[in-house]
Amino acid sequence: MERASARERTVNIRHVILPEMAAIAKNILMRCRKLEAAKRSHNYRQYALLLETGLRTSEMIGLTWDSILYKLCDEAGIGRFCMHALRHTYTTRAIEAGMQPKVLQQLLGHASIKTTMDRYVHVTDDSLTQAVLQFELHRAI
Repeated sequence: MERASARERTVNIRHVILPEMAAIAKNILMRCRKLEAAKRSHNYRQYALLLETGLRTSEMIGLTWDSILYKLCDEAGIGRFCMHALRHTYTTRAIEAGMQPKVLQQLLGHASIKTTMDRYVHVTDDSLTQAVLQFELHRAI
């Protein structure tokens, strides 16, 4: 009987934020930037006021940005997602908007284009629909 390798590959699920969530995500990111600036200045009173989630200053110390984001997602009534999911969303939307893959690779700081295209770019339902419509349009000509 063969033993399973200790280095077996695990499959990670990536979340791509849909267009209707983009405005909410942008608002959350703006709030997080303000929070980060307040945190850097150690102005925890301003930090607490910016959160607007009912957390007291003592509850905020030691929180991660993802835990703050989860709280904001709950407050907005949307599904939770982590900050890193926004990196995948940006990459997917940049390709859909026509950005050159090598340019995107440089912006993301990836050593390999394979990482950018295989790990960060996701096929969305909209892009599949557009591809089918494009094919049908050209087939009809």
